[in-house]
Amino acid sequence: MTFANCLTVGRIAAIPVVLALGAFGHERAALALLALALLSDLVDGPLARALGQTSSLGALLDPVADKAVVLTFLPVLAAGGEVPAWFAVLACFRQLAQLSAIPILGWLGIGFKVAPGRIPKWATAILFAIVWLGCARMSAAGGRLPAAGLAALVAVSAALEVWVLAAFLPRFVQIARGRHDTFE
Repeated sequence: MTFANCLTVGRIAAIPVVLALGAFGHERAALALLALALLSDLVDGPLARALGQTSSLGALLDPVADKAVVLTFLPVLAAGGEVPAWFAVLACFRQLAQLSAIPILGWLGIGFKVAPGRIPKWATAILFAIVWLGCARMSAAGGRLPAAGLAALVAVSAALEVWVLAAFLPRFVQIARGRHDTFE
């Protein structure tokens, strides 16, 4: 396994540790580990390319790790009142729709590539900012952070989520019908 893939796996492995740290009152440590895990997403892809270690495993693992983070923390934030429930449902629906493409296309015997464009990357980056800021606001360590900034990020993110879903769903159909081979 490449170093970049180890970073990606580390992002997934950090999820239960962050939850446990937060549950046992170690909120600053939880926020610090969450920040490192989220920032690892900025590094793993460029590092793999720089080291000549790109792989189909890494291309698949990275978005799965991103989705695991979002699917874990957005419902917690919605339950805690930090983000609207409708937003959590929208963002989680996108994550689940994209995740479900992997086994569905695999079951159909259809190969595909993942090469996200700028808008899906920005959508994920903004979701990660929402996750971190929301978790920080929920903690005693960050309870004084302004809600207005988080609300603005949620508004932008919601628009991006709709955009990404509107592009993803037709592309899924194209790939399933053999008319395309790449999720962008």
